[in-house]
Amino acid sequence: MRKVKMMKSNNTYKNTDKKTNKTNKPTKKWNNSYTKLVLMLCLGAVIGAAGSIVLSFSGEEMASFYSAAIHYLEKTGVFWVGGLVVIITVAGIAIYIHLKRLWRKEEESDDETADMWGEKFDFWSQLGITVANTSSGTILILGFLSMPSRFRNVDLDISTTSGMYHFVLYIALAALLVGGAVLVCILEILIIHLMQKRDPHKQGDPSSFSFNKKWLESCDETEKMVIYQAGYKAYTRIQVMILIAMIATIWGKLWFDTGNFPIVLVGILWIYGTASFGIRKMKGLKNR
Repeated sequence: MRKVKMMKSNNTYKNTDKKTNKTNKPTKKWNNSYTKLVLMLCLGAVIGAAGSIVLSFSGEEMASFYSAAIHYLEKTGVFWVGGLVVIITVAGIAIYIHLKRLWRKEEESDDETADMWGEKFDFWSQLGITVANTSSGTILILGFLSMPSRFRNVDLDISTTSGMYHFVLYIALAALLVGGAVLVCILEILIIHLMQKRDPHKQGDPSSFSFNKKWLESCDETEKMVIYQAGYKAYTRIQVMILIAMIATIWGKLWFDTGNFPIVLVGILWIYGTASFGIRKMKGLKNR
């Protein structure tokens, strides 16, 4: 009986080993990297050809739509920027008040519930910083899109009604751009100072160029790992977005006469981002 059991167990082991070997072997040839590369090139060629065909039939309509949208922004952009600044200010104040409330609850709670309030504080503080950073870019993009391409073609003679209107309009737009940027910076500084009061180990002056370095050095290993992972994922996504932007700038040159400057600008950002990441990685491998 003992021999039979041993034989059965050996057979079972052999069968499972065979199954394991079968599952470890690739069953499809699509895993080949070169095959995937060829398929991606074919897909890119199809997308490029389809885009060119679409633009050949609707390029003029899209160009006219773009011109109409820019003309609309030049007349009403100041109101859009003003509304955006108000929304960001209200949201920033609400997030800051909520963070102070979460910190107070964390201080008043016992050890079991304090961790829960601490995690919520970390989430909302990061949300506030993200809102501040993205809002500054949104205000600048929308604001400069609302400005005319050439001020010399705009009537700014304050002795006339039209000139006075344009003068006041663009002065208000410039004030909103500067004021919005300052408000966003103040919001970010307030949140960072609140985080430093909650955790005195966090170092760095948010108005200093060395803030990121000092802040990272003051983080613990878990926080650093979270930052590293987020940075790498953001880098990979930005690479995809830059590739899409490069394709868009090439189409813009071919069909909308946007010139070479957008291609050069996106290309410089692409090369700088890739080279900077590679150099930093090589330094890290050398110093480990």
